[in-house]
Order: sequence, then C-alpha cells, then structure tokens
Amino acid sequence: IFVFFLVFFFAMSVGVYSSLCAPLLAMGDSRALVVIDVAAGTALPPLPESVGAIAAFAVAERHAFVATANADRVVHVHAWDAPAASWRLITECRTERRATRLHFDCDDAALFACDRSGSVFLAHVPTDASQPATKKCTELLAHLAPTTSALVLTPDAGAASKQLLLTADRDGKLRVSRYPHAFIIDSFCLGHTNGVTHVARALSPSHALASSCDGHLSLWDVAANHCLCMLPTSSLFSND
Repeated sequence: IFVFFLVFFFAMSVGVYSSLCAPLLAMGDSRALVVIDVAAGTALPPLPESVGAIAAFAVAERHAFVATANADRVVHVHAWDAPAASWRLITECRTERRATRLHFDCDDAALFACDRSGSVFLAHVPTDASQPATKKCTELLAHLAPTTSALVLTPDAGAASKQLLLTADRDGKLRVSRYPHAFIIDSFCLGHTNGVTHVARALSPSHALASSCDGHLSLWDVAANHCLCMLPTSSLFSND
C-alpha cells in the first residue's frame, strides 16, 4: 500500500497523466503536451493544432486515447492510429464552462469533465473505429464547490447495475452516486479537512485513493463508506 501511495502522490504533483496499465503516457502544460507510447518507449507526433491551449488532459486506461480540454470550453478525444501513424478525432464537444479535470471511466467509453463551478459533464467516447465521432456533452451532476475528480467503481465485479460514481470537490467531500443515474446519491465519504485534489482506483474494485490539500492521502472502501487508512504525506519523505 505504501508504494501505491507514493506513486499516486508523485503522479498528482506534476503535469503527468497515466495509469498502471495505460498504453499511453502524457505530460506537459498549457503550452505543449508530449504523448509517449509506453510499449515502444517513443514519443508520438504532436496532437493537431485545433486542440488549442490545454486546460486539462487525460489518457485512457485500455485504449490509445488522449483527451484534452481547452480555454474555449472544447473537449477533444483523439485516438492514436498506429498503422496510419496519425491521430484520429473521435469526440469533440463543448461544455458550458471550462473543464479543469478530465477522467476516463474504467472501459474508456465515457469521459468525465470537472469544472470550477462544481459540475461534472459526461461525453460518450466511441471505442470502436467503426463508430461515428460524438459531439455532445451532458451535465451529469453538480457539487456546491469546484469539482476536482471523478471515478467510476464497480464494487460487485461484472454487475453493471452496481456501478458507483465517486466525485471529489474543493470542500473536502467525496460524493458517492449511482452510475449512470448520478442524481441518486448513495453516501458521502467525509474525513478530509481541506479540498480533495484527486481520486484514483486502488487494487480492490470497491476501494479508492484520495489526495487532499490537508496534507493527507486516504484509502476508502467506497461501497461501505469507510476510511481504511489516512496517511500524512510528510511520512512519505520521513528519514525515520
């Protein structure tokens, strides 16, 4: 668990986005984004200029997809076409407000866009090359504080009806909603005293990691609404 916490902390401290099994790794800032093919260990060509100045970005867990959001409130998802050695646009939509965080769901078929006003938007992503590109974002839910992260969990493996959507905000709350019927709130995971900055999947299907501005990393059993562990980030760098 300690190693998982450490990797999670460093990944959230710099402009890097990947997951343990993702085919792509992306790093950069608003001026430039570098995408790396993990298997080949090589940098891919730059994304099209139409992407614009990047406000947020994410990579998919199973597919070679990169999502970006720009200052004009436009969200793009590009797929890397290895045979053609080029990027292919598969999703383009506009959110009502500028997105500050992007997250793919567990099967890469949906993209969540979090914004400063507290809303979370949903864009469907075609995972098959034969499917047409999508051009619509819908508001899924809203918090009273800016949202910072969104994550779909499946506590009961293989039971799609049991999927939960975990969303975090700057007030330190973790909201657990039904997915895709996010208007149904199951519970809130409370314990952080300052804003939650990011959530990520842990090893168990019902567990999630959260980082917070209060200086702690926490491990939650989301289905049981229970904090299993809360670790001060200072302990990661202790000489003791």
